[in-house]
Amino acid sequence: MTTNNTRLTAALTESKGNVEEWKRQLQAYKEENQRLKQRALEAEAARGNADAAQELRKEINLMRERVDSSQSLLKAKEDEIRALREAGTGGSVDQLKVIDR
Repeated sequence: MTTNNTRLTAALTESKGNVEEWKRQLQAYKEENQRLKQRALEAEAARGNADAAQELRKEINLMRERVDSSQSLLKAKEDEIRALREAGTGGSVDQLKVIDR
C-alpha cells in the first residue's frame, strides 16, 4: 500500500508539473496568436492606408487646383480694380461693383 501511495503521489506531482507546463505553453500560444493577429491587422491597415493615402493625394491636388484657380481669379479682380482706378472712376473700392464672370 505504501508503495502504491508513493507511486500515486509521484504520478500526481508529475501530472501537476505537466499541467503547469501546458498552461505556460497555452499562454505562450495565446500571446503569439495575439502578436500574429496584430501584425495581420497592421498589414491590412498598411494596405488600406495606401489606398487612403492615394485618395488623400488626389483630394489635396484638387484643393491645390482650386486654390490656384481662386488666386488667379483674385489677381484678375485686383487687376480689374486697379485698371478702373487708373481710368479715373474716382470711387472707392467699396463703391465698385465687380461682376463675377
